[in-house]
Amino acid sequence: MDRVTTYKQIIHDELAERAARKVSYSEDMSNRLIVNQERTEFILIRLGWFRERYRYVTLFHIEIRENKIWLHQNNTDVVIEDILTRKGVQADDIVVAFVHPMERAQENVALA
Repeated sequence: MDRVTTYKQIIHDELAERAARKVSYSEDMSNRLIVNQERTEFILIRLGWFRERYRYVTLFHIEIRENKIWLHQNNTDVVIEDILTRKGVQADDIVVAFVHPMERAQENVALA
């Protein structure tokens, strides 16, 4: 299996497991995993009612582009980069897109 195919599987499995979890603070909310047909873009959202307000939050948005994993969004306290590297992703294949390119050099991730 080539590296990109492996990365697709790792990302899908991790986010699918998170999507299956119940939202502990509201039974009216749920997680949903959205994956494009090519399995190169993964979006995990949480939506539903909480305290009389409808909520819609993108938890993670991850894309595989140019043989790298681009982390576009992380609205959690989970350091998904660490989880992915523990599961076999090379740290220099992860681009934290929401961190300015000059700041990426200070982290253990890809510059682009």
